Amino acid sequence: MSNFVIIAVCLIGGFIVRRLGHFRREDAKPLNTVVLWLSLPALIFTEVPKIFRFATLSHEMLWVAGMPWIQFTLILLLALVLRKAFGFGLKTVGAITLTAGLANTSFVGFPVVEAFYGVEGLRYALLADQLGSFLALATVGLVVASTCAGRSVSATQIVKRVVCFPPFVSFCLAVLWGFSSLPVEGFVIDACRRLGGTVVPLALISVGWQLELSRPALKHYRMPLFLGLAYKLVLFPMFFWMLLRFFVAPESLMYRVTVLESAMGPMITAAVVAADFDLEPELAQLMVGIGIPVSLVSLSVWHWVLG
Repeated sequence: MSNFVIIAVCLIGGFIVRRLGHFRREDAKPLNTVVLWLSLPALIFTEVPKIFRFATLSHEMLWVAGMPWIQFTLILLLALVLRKAFGFGLKTVGAITLTAGLANTSFVGFPVVEAFYGVEGLRYALLADQLGSFLALATVGLVVASTCAGRSVSATQIVKRVVCFPPFVSFCLAVLWGFSSLPVEGFVIDACRRLGGTVVPLALISVGWQLELSRPALKHYRMPLFLGLAYKLVLFPMFFWMLLRFFVAPESLMYRVTVLESAMGPMITAAVVAADFDLEPELAQLMVGIGIPVSLVSLSVWHWVLG
């Protein structure tokens, strides 16, 4: 219960502080920087070595990391179909693909998974985020964004974005640590655990801080917004809930975390990328601004369904 209190207090607190303190949406960037450069790498280095040291590696783990890639591919195909059916522009297709195709598996995903399934579930969530959502955004996500915006992006830019991302660097080091004979407990891991404990409050305060709604934009984008959120929060989790039963034991923690991660709201970073490429930035903001609060309700439903 305390985990849910923390989620609510931090999310609402970030939302209120910004509006009462005369801050701007962009003022949350220092929080994001601390999370991405310090807190999240520390959390990764705390938990990932244990996966590769103690867990039995199996093909089932590929579903955890592969879920975001499958989801991104499906929404891209669906967005192209919607373009013909509803006459959406290519930039709208790009905005829907990025925000509905990539889940918020870290800033919202980690706190929610930890609240529902504890630290054990968090380890699978880290796999889904680092090998799934992040890599998908940094590679095919950039390609789709540049194509829909009529720009070009080089392979060098993609590689640089991946290898220079602090959480991914931490993930690679953590994997090596896990396969080595170095201890997975001790003062180094303990220090990382303490730093990693700041991920949840800082990430949720940042999410609440950046939530924003615009009535004119809401009216203008109501159709792509409704379709994007329906696919992201309802249809895709339902798809994985049925599909994974053929490959992973439904009662396993891996199955539950993977389905729950597929039901997370839109990724904030994906909306930032959409804005950077001028892919209907207001639509991308609405996907995040409405999708994340609504997902906190729908995730509770999915948690009940998963048992």
